[in-house]
Amino acid sequence: MSRILEDVSTGSVVETEETKAEAFRRLANKRVSVVLDKLRIVGNLSNRSIYEFTDEQVDAIERAVQDELAMIMRQFRKEKVKKTFSI
Repeated sequence: MSRILEDVSTGSVVETEETKAEAFRRLANKRVSVVLDKLRIVGNLSNRSIYEFTDEQVDAIERAVQDELAMIMRQFRKEKVKKTFSI
C-alpha cells in the first residue's frame, strides 16, 4: 500500500510502501485515541454541579456505548450475530 508523505525538513513529497499491518497500527493508534478523548468528554457530563440528569439517561448512555463497542468487537472477531426465535 503506497502512502504519500511530506518530508518536513526538506518540504519534498515522498512515496513510501506501507504494509497492511503498519497501516492498521498507524490508524488504530489515531482512531482509538480520538475515541478515548471523546469518551472523556462524555464523562465530563457526570459533573452534577453543572448538569442535571436521571439514572435512566445514564443507563441510556451506557447501553449505547456498550452496544456499539460490542458490535465493533464482534466485527474484529468475525463473530456472527445469531438471531434466534422461539415460541
